[in-house]
Amino acid sequence: MKKAEQTIKEKILAEYKKGNIVVSTFEGLMTMPLKECIKQPDSGLLYDLNRDAATILTFIDDPKWINDYALSMVVIELKKQINDSSLRTSKLEELVGLYEESDTHMFLQRRNYQPNISIREVKKEQKLRKQISELRKELGI
Repeated sequence: MKKAEQTIKEKILAEYKKGNIVVSTFEGLMTMPLKECIKQPDSGLLYDLNRDAATILTFIDDPKWINDYALSMVVIELKKQINDSSLRTSKLEELVGLYEESDTHMFLQRRNYQPNISIREVKKEQKLRKQISELRKELGI
């Protein structure tokens, strides 16, 4: 292995140990934190890695394009699943918050037993229950 190749290899491995990745760009090698890199949308991530469809298909004479293209589809699907999971988590957190608000509201009504609960209080409880029901339906639970 040539000395330059050995130096590049050592740099890449050293950066990886620090939690970074090294990518080859038009301007040379670029280092970036892996955890920051994956926060990008799939299009930016694939572009930075030269694995977007446009780049891959320019090398269609090289059989390597097949796996590169498959990899890009996997990255797109994984990013979609991560985003869907994050959205679901957010909705579950919202649902928990609504349940807590509803429970607190009902506890206070029972504790202060008010035979003449105002229409506003009844509507508030109905609204909370409707929001809970809609979120549960959306989440399939």
